[in-house]
Amino acid sequence: MFEKIINLFHKREKSEKKTEHCVICHRAVDISRDMPVEQRKNYYEGVGQICDNCWDMIYGSGAGFQVWMTGRK
Repeated sequence: MFEKIINLFHKREKSEKKTEHCVICHRAVDISRDMPVEQRKNYYEGVGQICDNCWDMIYGSGAGFQVWMTGRK
């Protein structure tokens, strides 16, 4: 019985895609967790992986994130 439980766990673990998620919006990012951070696009040290949309909103033209944050109360 115990072996069946372990086998089910391993099958589920293998089927899960090991990719990063954006630390802001939590969307899946097509970057492997195994990729060194030095080679990643849109990685912010001390924060984590950021998707293209959130990166553009923060660092893109017009600083959209700052405008968005000022409008929030």
